[in-house]
Amino acid sequence: MENIKNTENKNEMQNKKSANRSSYIILAIVALLFVFSAVQAVQINSFEEKITNGAIVSTSSNANPSSSSSNSPSAKSSAPTMVGGC
Repeated sequence: MENIKNTENKNEMQNKKSANRSSYIILAIVALLFVFSAVQAVQINSFEEKITNGAIVSTSSNANPSSSSSNSPSAKSSAPTMVGGC
């Protein structure tokens, strides 16, 4: 009878250790995700400031982006007639 109780206690302690380990792993993952999101928020803010200040300039060769070369007849004729599907 005493052996059964000892075995049950050992199993119970192992289950608690396993549960604690899982909790710590999940907590570490959540903390890591929080750090990544904070870093990205700072990067986006910095990027927006650079755009506002004019430090980042578009290098596009088109002066008018609304008139793209995809409107030309050769681009339309080379386009596939069916995309995806059966």
